Amino acid sequence: MKDGGEPEFLVLDYVTITRDPRTQLVVTSRCTPEAAGILETVGRFRDGGIQYLRQPHDMPVEQQRHYATAAAQALLLSGFSVYLDPSLNTLATPDGDRAAARRYLDQLAERASKATDDKQVAEVLAEVAAPTEGLLSHLVQTLITTWATWSQRTEGALSKEDLAMRLMDTTSVLSRGGDEIRHIRNQAAAAKPAAPQPPAPPGPAASPMPPRHHRTDLAAFADGLAARLPDTWTSTYTRHAAYHDQIATTATVWDMGAVGYATSNFVLGHQAVLARADGARLLLFDRPRYRHQFMIGGLEPDAHHDAFHQVDEPNGITIPADPARAAAQVTRRLLPRYEKALRQVRHNTAHPAPRRPEPVLITGAVSMAWHPDGAVGAVTGVREATAVLYGAGFQYHPYHRQFLLPASYGDREQIAPVQAVSQQLARIGVGVTMRPARPAPAPTALPTRPPAPTVASATR
Repeated sequence: MKDGGEPEFLVLDYVTITRDPRTQLVVTSRCTPEAAGILETVGRFRDGGIQYLRQPHDMPVEQQRHYATAAAQALLLSGFSVYLDPSLNTLATPDGDRAAARRYLDQLAERASKATDDKQVAEVLAEVAAPTEGLLSHLVQTLITTWATWSQRTEGALSKEDLAMRLMDTTSVLSRGGDEIRHIRNQAAAAKPAAPQPPAPPGPAASPMPPRHHRTDLAAFADGLAARLPDTWTSTYTRHAAYHDQIATTATVWDMGAVGYATSNFVLGHQAVLARADGARLLLFDRPRYRHQFMIGGLEPDAHHDAFHQVDEPNGITIPADPARAAAQVTRRLLPRYEKALRQVRHNTAHPAPRRPEPVLITGAVSMAWHPDGAVGAVTGVREATAVLYGAGFQYHPYHRQFLLPASYGDREQIAPVQAVSQQLARIGVGVTMRPARPAPAPTALPTRPPAPTVASATR
């Protein structure tokens, strides 16, 4: 520092190597010619303009990390100060990211356990289900990417294709669950704090808890219910030693509500399946935490997953422990919509709805096609491209196996998203092709879904 002057900061001696969140390129700040030479020689960086250097567009991710780490080490040995994005550092502990994620989840759980008012609960729920940065949003995007690549590899193999579609259905449930959590969060944030209650006057000693009642016998109840339902039903009672024993049955529960939630999140211990000669089946089990109620819901028929296209789930119901009252509720509330859904699935199996022809998949690119009705379809195997398509308004339709931009948008409203997708993908080196849609193939009857694996368990 000169006498009486300002200090001289050697700004160019500090080098930042990071990943651009918009283009996903590894870039570095403009630096001295000596540092730039090291970055170009060791890190494979190129001149990216006046403000920065960058690595090539087509460099694989692992090579990006390798060369970025090597360049950072070379700069440090040459006396430069370096900041290297932790995600690019190959010398970091392999499980560092996972450990950090676990610490974050532990901290979030601790905040939830110490929440003393609705506002603090809402803050925790916002961390979990925020639309873009929430935990569920990242999880859903990861599952969508997994499904997109998996479904391309398993096309034509019915058993694996069915598993991939079940993964997409489960992902859709998670996405809708995120919407519900955000709704709950908004209500919790808007709730007014409860007024403090005055202390209760002294009174006689509290009476002991009422004696714990035993549950109604499920096997006997199932027999009584089956005998009171219209037509002829048989009942099969099964015990489960562990959670995985029930999965063979609960995986086919045809429900998006309380029954599906209970079978996914609780160990049932035992269950009864009510069956009819035409293939209709109902799952009956104890309602968790309610000792005098049961839950009952339909099971999916053995049909190809495409047969469930545009068929609403016939959600199950909660019934009392009296067989006569329960039979009346099942007959009035559950069976009509369950039988309607069965008829739709059987019709779709014999007469499948026309499927939009998929654009030809091109490796490393996004293929688009104009359909005759004006909709724009797109397919890709590039992970980053799926997020760009979603951001531009495309929605994935499992039945048509492609992203679609509806024709209802109109020509001008469609052209703008397509251009935006092309420009964003060009920045990360992904090309876009646009062609007229291929002729739609004639629909053929769907094959039967392969049976689920059986799990041995004791039957009473």
